[in-house]
Amino acid sequence: MRTQKGTRLGVILAVNLLLSSLVFAQNPTSEDYAARSRTLIEADLRKLPSAPNDFRIEFLGDPNAILDHARFHGGTPRPTAGRASLSGRVVTPAWQAASGVRLLLTSSTETGTPRSVVTSTAGEFQFPNLATGDYELQIDGNSGSEPVTLEAGSTRILVSARSTESVITILGSPDNLRPRVTARVYQANKIRFFYQVDFHQEPPDLEAMDLTEINHDFDEFGSPSLPTEAESKQLKTDLTPLLTALMDVGKGPQRLKPLFSSKLVCRLYDSGEPVMPSRDNQSCALDLLDTIALAMWFQMEASDGEPPQIVTPFSEFSKITSDEERIALAARTLDIFRQELRRAGLFEPQHASRVQRYYVDLLSNLAITKLKSTGENQVLPLPKGDLFMLGPLFLIREDAKLKIVGVFMAGG
Repeated sequence: MRTQKGTRLGVILAVNLLLSSLVFAQNPTSEDYAARSRTLIEADLRKLPSAPNDFRIEFLGDPNAILDHARFHGGTPRPTAGRASLSGRVVTPAWQAASGVRLLLTSSTETGTPRSVVTSTAGEFQFPNLATGDYELQIDGNSGSEPVTLEAGSTRILVSARSTESVITILGSPDNLRPRVTARVYQANKIRFFYQVDFHQEPPDLEAMDLTEINHDFDEFGSPSLPTEAESKQLKTDLTPLLTALMDVGKGPQRLKPLFSSKLVCRLYDSGEPVMPSRDNQSCALDLLDTIALAMWFQMEASDGEPPQIVTPFSEFSKITSDEERIALAARTLDIFRQELRRAGLFEPQHASRVQRYYVDLLSNLAITKLKSTGENQVLPLPKGDLFMLGPLFLIREDAKLKIVGVFMAGG
């Protein structure tokens, strides 16, 4: 079903509208993905009241491009052909290495004693040279277990020492990875819609964003309007270096500092209440934007999509009582996820540049709203003047460059 998303990306920069994995009964080629997506989009466009026939569909990159990362697992051990391996790390609920934990792996088809390993001081473990198929993973002494399906190749996971119910797949078999197809729809040579087709389920989920709508979510900050065609072209050019740096997640959060305006403000709210009010604006923006970028990488890279644990420090407010605890937990969580991406070889330069180019093209083509800021809002005290909005980002021109002047996220 076609859903209007408007021009706002949402609380996490439209993470749910950006990318994911898909499951097919077969392994279709990139042409199959494109052909099926085109059919679905064209059928959706025919539902419009006017149903004009001058739409032109353009896919964003190769519809099979997300699968490229399966060829860049340089840091992952290769099992014997046709066999599987399972490796990973066990962490405590506080996201610290859990050493000395015994893991039991039981095959659904093989009989005998379960395989067992004990985690290293770094929380690492590995089950090499396994038959493909279904298994149950259990922490010795815990009552619950988690099903794990292994295809030929290497699978890497993160496991909570408290319960295997929070297993996170970092790197799965290429057989389990499918792209989400992204397309722009032009009418009279102007972008009209932005589509994503998600084959993670059957029938595929179809989402559309109408790029001609004005974002009225932040009317209280000033007067919104759409940029002219010339302004849109210039904004796309100016956004490229900013978005490239945003998505260069392997370099850590400090990479973002040059992107900030000296007038930067950052606010995070839950149910109308400020979160981390003691955090200074720059540290707040570094934490939130780095979290967003890492979540987007995982939506592309991991067969399970974005792990909810990435945003836990900023979402499960009732379980985390102090700013200091939340900040420390966020730092440990993001550091471990970044380590896992690097270990899996996914920061290898050739592959990382593909991911960056994908996101730069994707985000720079989303609708940006102009905002004539009044400078009078107390919730987010933005400077007075001409700004631009892209999801939770407020941008300003300084020295002929776009800078981030505001970051605003609210939930609950």
